[in-house]
Amino acid sequence: AFEVGSEELWAQVREDAKRRYAHELPEDRAAFLAELHGLPTLRAVAAQSGIQLAPRDYDLRAQAPFAPEDVTDLFPRAKSTLAGQPREARELLELGRTVFELGHLAQAYDMLRRAL
Repeated sequence: AFEVGSEELWAQVREDAKRRYAHELPEDRAAFLAELHGLPTLRAVAAQSGIQLAPRDYDLRAQAPFAPEDVTDLFPRAKSTLAGQPREARELLELGRTVFELGHLAQAYDMLRRAL
């Protein structure tokens, strides 16, 4: 039976990331994983609540990880019982596709995300 401890496995992952991607992972595996899981959670909460945050590296372990000036936009969030797609969503979707085809990926991502 081949047994590898978690510390030894993390050391191998760090070594592989450095060799393959020239990226240095921190030695503290627990802090790295906590931050890694925190970012998708932050993204999901912001999307569900209609808050758009500035694209920065937030220290989610800090007492106050973001300030009011980090909020770049607010979007109303409402559920609709209307059949079909709302007109604004269709327009954002089409505009996002067009902007994507022009190669403006950041703007296209923002428009497509807002269309959802």
